[in-house]
Amino acid sequence: GKSALDLALSGLQNQGGQIQVLGNIGLNAGGGSINNQQGLIRSGAAVTVTGGAIDNASTLGANQGIEGVQVTLNSANVSNVQGAVRADGNLAINSAGSINNTLGMLSAGSTLSLQDSGPGRGLAITNTGGTIIGGQRTDIRAGSLSGDGKVLSQQDLALDLAGNFTLNAGAEIMANGNAGITIGGLLTNAGKIQARSTLTLGAANFDNTSTGDINAGTTRVNVGGVLN
Repeated sequence: GKSALDLALSGLQNQGGQIQVLGNIGLNAGGGSINNQQGLIRSGAAVTVTGGAIDNASTLGANQGIEGVQVTLNSANVSNVQGAVRADGNLAINSAGSINNTLGMLSAGSTLSLQDSGPGRGLAITNTGGTIIGGQRTDIRAGSLSGDGKVLSQQDLALDLAGNFTLNAGAEIMANGNAGITIGGLLTNAGKIQARSTLTLGAANFDNTSTGDINAGTTRVNVGGVLN
């Protein structure tokens, strides 16, 4: 591996390949695609990947995925289906389109941030059977999130969604510290929402179904209407 790698290119095919660098990795494909299916992009420092589409699918195995101390992905469309993106420190994914973490793993030792980078709130996050976990903070700001996976923080958590949000039975939002959840529309909870310390819930309307479990040291609810 080299000490550092900084590439500007129209696209990158690293299917089943390996890019390992001791220092920083910078891969900028502009509007082009970066394909890391079954591949490895690993840095001993910071990894920054920018492209119109980033495909990191099928990278849950050993020596696969995108790894670094600090990891930043900038792309309209990020696919991490059955994939793994791991940061020892901070992991940031900035997208105005879609992040698909179906059966995938997004993890950060410090702050994990999924942020809508567009002028509107158009970011759609799919987390079906997936896990999103931050060591110190998990911070998600998007238009929508599928409520059929796990969103976790070993300390604090913030979830801010523009539209409606349904947390399905068997799905979890859990923080060992404080959790703040802000939903622009209807919040329907059939799963588990938990905070060891303070849980703050804000929504236009709130429906806690028969299977819905809300558990916190202190719970603060600010909603326009409670349906159940």
